[in-house]
Amino acid sequence: MRIFFERIRLLITMKMKPSKQKSVDLQVLKGGGGGRESGGRPSGRSIGITKRPLFFFLPFLALLLLLQIVGGWVWGFFSQNTAKTTLTREGSLELTHTVSGIVTFDEEIILAPRSGYVYYLTEDGMRAPVGAELAMISPLPLEEFIPALQEDEEGVEKYLARFKGWLARGGSEEDDRYLTLFLNNKESTIYNRQAGLISFKLDGWEEYGPKTAFPYFTEEEFAGRVYVDKLMTNGEQVNIHSPLLRVIDNYTWFYSVVLPASPGESFSEKYEIAIYFAFAPEQRLTGALIKVRRDLDKWELTWEMDRFVDDFHNQRWSDAEIVYETVTGVSVPRDSLLEIDGQKGVYIIEKGFVTFRPIRILGENEDFYLAENLEAYEEIVLEPEKVNDGQRFYW
Repeated sequence: MRIFFERIRLLITMKMKPSKQKSVDLQVLKGGGGGRESGGRPSGRSIGITKRPLFFFLPFLALLLLLQIVGGWVWGFFSQNTAKTTLTREGSLELTHTVSGIVTFDEEIILAPRSGYVYYLTEDGMRAPVGAELAMISPLPLEEFIPALQEDEEGVEKYLARFKGWLARGGSEEDDRYLTLFLNNKESTIYNRQAGLISFKLDGWEEYGPKTAFPYFTEEEFAGRVYVDKLMTNGEQVNIHSPLLRVIDNYTWFYSVVLPASPGESFSEKYEIAIYFAFAPEQRLTGALIKVRRDLDKWELTWEMDRFVDDFHNQRWSDAEIVYETVTGVSVPRDSLLEIDGQKGVYIIEKGFVTFRPIRILGENEDFYLAENLEAYEEIVLEPEKVNDGQRFYW
């Protein structure tokens, strides 16, 4: 380190000296005589230090530039002589027909055994076993008349006072419940008689089903039958024989549709079908045909499903995809398809050459076409716009 700083000092000293003195100093060094030895050595070595980096840097730049030129040329050559390809594979595809229809259930409507205020002892959408407590009908609102329900002295006095007030007012309609409640002052508990899902929603279509008749309506006819959904809530006042809730068979349910002659006739000949409902598009269900009726130029069909689906008990009108055929072939990615002279096909690589292969499309989905006139594991071009028919590739 001492020698390095000594050299730096000498260089600074040489630059600060007048030009004549620097010239004389250099002549003395070249002659090998006079002058201080320590002054000549650093001066000569400092010149080598400033020139060597430049001497090596310039060839390095030239070599780097040459490599870039050669690399670009090689890359351009191979990019023009390569293609993105994939291998075809065997596949299958379900061909479907869209229908619309009504969902019905094997269900039981629970009616109020008496007038009063309903309080549910279960939850909507829960499955209840046989014998479970479903609801309670109270003669009085529980929150307001708990003392009366306990039949203690204070509660009875309050109840009688209200009854006397009702008589004094001449029995107004808004308070006529006190008369009937006074005659029957006990709660009624409702027990479940059929295991299934509990639904508090009533929509008016409960009259249809396997126990009565299946409904066959077009979408316009269904929309024309106005029903208002009624959702029962705790504390709501009900009359005797009013519907309170539904108990739905959570495995067996039905789907009824009206179809034109085609494809209605074709579906009427199939005992079982595969079906995808709009409210459960990922679930492939099997429907067994249990009801068929031809009405002039239309068909009325009902299928039975025996599989649980989330939220199915809240459905009525629903679209569905019915599978009418399953075809097999070779799957072709959608971005590999092109059309030449009115013919659809793909580019395949045969012995290093690009060749156009016409194909017949059997079906399609979001990801691929199913085609014939191709064999499995043939090499097809994924970006046909980047190659030409007859182009040769080297690899």
